Parts: sequence; structure tokens; C-alpha cells
Amino acid sequence: MDQVLIHELEVWAKVGCSKLERANTQKLLISVTAFVAEGAAIQSNNLAETVCYFKLSHDILELGTKGEWPLIEQLGADIVKLSFENFPAIRKIQVKIQKFSVPQACWVGIELVRERN
Repeated sequence: MDQVLIHELEVWAKVGCSKLERANTQKLLISVTAFVAEGAAIQSNNLAETVCYFKLSHDILELGTKGEWPLIEQLGADIVKLSFENFPAIRKIQVKIQKFSVPQACWVGIELVRERN
């Protein structure tokens, strides 16, 4: 499969286990690997055969402004859902979310990998 990559998109979102932590937006870095059919877009030169990384980036940025997530796992699941809904070419997706809430660590985070059913 071919891959469309978004690396460390800076998203500001309300995330965290406590209401206090979610009171203000926090910086997250979100990386996405969208797997599409091998060579399909190259052969057809058709955007419908791949993923517009600009639109997907915009969708993720917009999602970050519209909600609040006690768990970044749920934010990741919401990114997977919107990606599959908006981009039929995606067969599999990997979403990594980095958060900077533990001072002793460079970052903490999650990574989800899902295949389209």
C-alpha cells in the first residue's frame, strides 16, 4: 500500500483526565499515516484515488477546536472516524498523538492503527 503522511501537525485541543486539565487548550502533535491502494493515484492521476493531505490536516485542526476529550485515545478514535468517513481511498490508518503534560518526559501519547471494515 502507498502512504499519505502528515507529520506532527500542531493542534490545540481541550484534553485531559480532569476538568481542570481540560479548562484550557493544550498543544498536541498529531501524525497520521493513511494507507491507500498501491499505485492507484499514480496511474489515474485522480485525487479521489488518494487523500488530500491539506484537507485531512484542516479537518483534524477543525476537530480539535470543536470538542473536549478526557482521553486522547478518544480523540484518536474520532480522527480515525472522520478520516474513514471523508476519504474513501483510505484502507488503513495510523494516528499518533503526542502530549506534553509530564514535565519529566519529552512527550507522552498514544498510537492507534485501524483498518477499514
